[in-house]
Amino acid sequence: MEVEDVLRVNQKITLVVLEGRNAGSYPSRVEDIGLDAVVVAAPTHRGAVLRLDEGDPVRIQLVRQDGVYKLDTVVESVIVYPFPMLQLTKPVEVVRDQRRRYARVDVSLPARYRRVDHGDRTKGRLVPHKGTVMNVSGGGALIVTWQSRHDLEIGSEVDVELELPCGKVSVKGVVVRLSTGQTENGRVQEIAVEFKEIDERQRDMLARYVLQRQIELRRKGLL
Repeated sequence: MEVEDVLRVNQKITLVVLEGRNAGSYPSRVEDIGLDAVVVAAPTHRGAVLRLDEGDPVRIQLVRQDGVYKLDTVVESVIVYPFPMLQLTKPVEVVRDQRRRYARVDVSLPARYRRVDHGDRTKGRLVPHKGTVMNVSGGGALIVTWQSRHDLEIGSEVDVELELPCGKVSVKGVVVRLSTGQTENGRVQEIAVEFKEIDERQRDMLARYVLQRQIELRRKGLL
């Protein structure tokens, strides 16, 4: 697979800085694709352009319907005018991780969900069934709720709204596993949801969050 099969000009991407004090994932955009280089918008953090040097290893990452694409490269030069950009050595390899191989990370995020009733004319409104997402990936999530729910079963279609630190993500999914347990705070229900439909922009947002969470857990020695 060639770089041009995956990337296109003006495409939104995630630029992963692999080493150094700025290690992390940042939103970016493809500005140009040449014979030997790819130019992307310089990443920013808290309103400031990240300082990267020639030779710094980075990864271009994007999420499509069939998986996560990764292209490893290095910074070739820093462009200042007409706006901050990075010229990257054109990647020689494109790696695709299929959706079933999405990384799953432990989290604790608020969530809302409802069962989809195709005969319901109030579509688009979430009934306030609240829960907590305990782990999440680009392909699904595990929701724990202390509310007693009896309307879900394996195969139920659900609308889910995840509250990420960077914003809300709404997805359509299907329940693939249900279980109950007892904690010191009472009886809980675990709802495993596989994502089926998600807006491309929100999928990118979720992928960036999962990647950033991986980096944080690795720094703490928890992954």
